[in-house]
Amino acid sequence: MEELMARGLQQQLAAALLDSAGLALGLSVWVAAPQQQQCSDTPRPDASTASAAGLGAAGAGAGQAHFAAALMLDEGTVPLRSFQRFVRRDSSHQFFSGRLAVEPGGWHRYAYLLPAVPRGCRRAVVLLRGRGPQPGFRGGTSSSGGSGPKFASAQLAFVRQADVAEFGAGACMAGWAGKQVTGP
Repeated sequence: MEELMARGLQQQLAAALLDSAGLALGLSVWVAAPQQQQCSDTPRPDASTASAAGLGAAGAGAGQAHFAAALMLDEGTVPLRSFQRFVRRDSSHQFFSGRLAVEPGGWHRYAYLLPAVPRGCRRAVVLLRGRGPQPGFRGGTSSSGGSGPKFASAQLAFVRQADVAEFGAGACMAGWAGKQVTGP
């Protein structure tokens, strides 16, 4: 809301805009991994999933760079020191992409669209994490362990209803919407 007020809207008008039905919010980021890497639309299992499946750490794609994105919306009334302290309410929203592998090939856009911002949301927090290939796994070398995915042009913006259908077009993992965290 502070951003809307800084752009000239009065507090009451900014609150009414945020609470209006159907205000879509889009998160978009360009991602590239080291050594000209490209995206993979298939999420890789994390270490706990790989271990449960009997794949061990190497089965988690440890020789590739990985990234994850998270978006949290809430009332903004309580200081938030970490995503673990997030408490889900009717006036909140939380999304986590999970661990995604990034393979060689250049820059690719990833997008997530929230079709309607929940009433009462006043704060948005975005988290982007990257991790490079780990040494000793699937061709990773000790020199490749320190270079993780690169992020560019991260945007969190309201999306006009006329543009909602096209927002994720051409983006890797346009199906992020199906990965919304559902639970406390």
